[in-house]
Amino acid sequence: MVVTDVPPLSAGDETFTNLADLTLEERRAAHAATMAHVQAAFEKDRAKQATELADISEEEEAKWSSDREDKRSVTDRLPKAFGDFLRKMPEWDRRRREAAILKKFGEWRQADEMPFTYFDILDMDAFELADAAGTAAWKHSNAYPADDFSGSDHRKRRCEKWWRKRLGRLQKRAMGYVEAVTQAVGGPNVRGRPLNVSDYTLSRFREHRDRTREIMTALVLIQKNDPSVQIPMLQVDANARSAKAAKMRLWIDMNLKRWGMLGWRVCWITVTLPGKYVCHSTNETTRASKHDLNLGPDEAMQEIQDRHHRVMALLRSRELRPQGWWFAQPQQSGTVHRHYLIAVPTLEDARAVCDGFRGEFSSLEDRDGEGEDRGCDASVIGDDDNRYKTRKGKDGKEETAASIAKYTARYGSRCEELGGGEADDDGGEDKDRFAAWKWLRGARTHAWLGLDSSRAPGEIWDTLWAHLKREERRIEQSGKDDFHYPDDVRMMVALRELRECSQCVGRAVEIRQEKAAAADELEAAEIEELAQIESAQAAQHAWHAAVAAGIWPDRDLAPEELDWLRGETMDETGEVDALPPYPLREARESVYEETRQEVVGVVGAVERFRVSAKPKRIELLEAAAAVGLDVWQGKTAGFIVKELKQAGFRFSKRPDGSLAGFDLSGEILLRHNEEWEIVDEETARAKVEEWEQCREPARPDPDTLTTVMRMEPIAPPKERVWPDVAEVQRGLEEWYWERESAGLREGVSFSPTDPRLGPAARPLRDWDEILHILSDGLEDEPKPPRPEIEQNAKIVDAKTLRRMQQRKGFDRI
Repeated sequence: MVVTDVPPLSAGDETFTNLADLTLEERRAAHAATMAHVQAAFEKDRAKQATELADISEEEEAKWSSDREDKRSVTDRLPKAFGDFLRKMPEWDRRRREAAILKKFGEWRQADEMPFTYFDILDMDAFELADAAGTAAWKHSNAYPADDFSGSDHRKRRCEKWWRKRLGRLQKRAMGYVEAVTQAVGGPNVRGRPLNVSDYTLSRFREHRDRTREIMTALVLIQKNDPSVQIPMLQVDANARSAKAAKMRLWIDMNLKRWGMLGWRVCWITVTLPGKYVCHSTNETTRASKHDLNLGPDEAMQEIQDRHHRVMALLRSRELRPQGWWFAQPQQSGTVHRHYLIAVPTLEDARAVCDGFRGEFSSLEDRDGEGEDRGCDASVIGDDDNRYKTRKGKDGKEETAASIAKYTARYGSRCEELGGGEADDDGGEDKDRFAAWKWLRGARTHAWLGLDSSRAPGEIWDTLWAHLKREERRIEQSGKDDFHYPDDVRMMVALRELRECSQCVGRAVEIRQEKAAAADELEAAEIEELAQIESAQAAQHAWHAAVAAGIWPDRDLAPEELDWLRGETMDETGEVDALPPYPLREARESVYEETRQEVVGVVGAVERFRVSAKPKRIELLEAAAAVGLDVWQGKTAGFIVKELKQAGFRFSKRPDGSLAGFDLSGEILLRHNEEWEIVDEETARAKVEEWEQCREPARPDPDTLTTVMRMEPIAPPKERVWPDVAEVQRGLEEWYWERESAGLREGVSFSPTDPRLGPAARPLRDWDEILHILSDGLEDEPKPPRPEIEQNAKIVDAKTLRRMQQRKGFDRI
């Protein structure tokens, strides 16, 4: 017999490829020698792999510290799109920028531990980055097995998703810095140097977006209690983006309505960065300071945040608590700047804000002045004084609060789409370029000012809105207008106003849908006017709902708002100072075994005591005694407050300056009544099949049942291990009398929290059997006799019988 396609076998000094040429002894010797060689090679390879995994950090550090592996210049090692910009520069300027890149990458690699160099990940697309993340996770899994290293840090590094996010952040940081150093963005709007982001960054952003879309296509959101309820993650993402944009537009209209009704003055503030943060701009020849190569996008984002804190400190120093928001936007060079829209009660306060801002940031006090931060400015909308009035818009008209709000929110209030738009002649649409800039910088582009941030106002609003939509769906399905309002007075008022707001928004949408069928422009204008009236009504009700829900601190409300709130919350007992709802937080554990607090709903705050703004020790002792808290008399006021907080009490500063102590024993509204989880499609199908099998089947008619004999062999019964008799009897007695007193003698529930079930929701039928065998004289209810059916039999209905007869393997029935 001739065996082919085998490695050569060695016997003595000869090598054979045909086993027929060997005798039996030679075959045995050749086989033994080959197996020894294979075993030695295997052991050597495994030892080498272990050494590589153990010394991976030292090898990578040696590779980073020396550039011996790659003799190319920095320009050649960069992606071609960036290298072309350096090649056009003079040699001395190119060498200076190459040195800056090497220095920055060296600083980063000393602080970051990653298995790739920045030059490697800089040119990776989304799919190559995913493969690199999988490799890094595999290496860490081999070096640190899960059985021996169970810490959260090791769990993260064994996760491919964690590596993918980390490498993506490192790539974006390197890409943004190289983009600035090579001057690949900014300046005149020409094809070679585009605005906001480079064409290379835009292409990488679209690749990552496609990769995200590919991942989300295979994921679904399922309900834990009923896995058959499934929503594709692409639809969930689209709904979330749409809801976020709609909420932002509603809140902007709500604030504008509030400021107009209260007569507050609005300041428009623009905060920019000096020229040393700008890589390339339109005024390269006239700007005061040149670009500093050591200052990249990370330093620019840190500086704009520091300036934000200076703006807030400036307002606090003037004892102002403004309301409003800010939006971050890119300049032509991609450098970040912020627009603030802030409302204060009086014109004097608004002018004081502008004066303080200009003095703090060396801004222009007159239109013809000179200064480094020429883009920084502050003005008062509607002011007639030339020192504070705003510039006219591009259309030559005076700016209003609504027009400036529309300008500052032109990016943030749009509904971002995961699919994106089509590319235009310049390499991408304006919307795509802003999305790419936001992705590259990891920038937070919007924040509200003046909210009661300690109470998570956005989460409270979302919870009330979710309850509103659940009730609307239930009413629509049942046909009965029985909207459920909570007993808590402020939550009731907030939901009532939110319901009116939702109805106004719905009518405005319906009216605008009729606008497309208008006969002429005059009719379209009339329809739009009706829609604007409904939108104004929606903003009015949203404002009242926000006041009732405590979106702003009660101490910051205007007198008109407080009067309205007292009138709505007053009851027959004369209660006029109802506390706002409080967020209900719950500890959740991530997949990396890290615990964090998440808002799962809202709870009505119940006042238990009230003290002065600066309570004395005797006041706090009386308050603690009133709520049944035993506090040592010798403790100071600070220690008593600490013990009250540890006991679960919170404090709310009221408009009159007093402090109301409350607990969370009121009514609760949950954001989601059901628990959800994200799984892939295969896991979703498996969960649905498991859920259907666990459901209690409908009992068929006994008259239609037939006994079917199966011919398959029966597995022998497993040997049973009995516990100690005395221990079992004690447990049986306790369980028996608990079940007897609760009236749970009949039937078995499938609820995992039912007391008739043991661990892992298993019915306690085995205890009844043990009771009859091991108990001594303990009486129990008699068991009904079981029908005498052969061991290999099954009771089925007629339909199941016909289906079983058609299957293979049933030779005899």
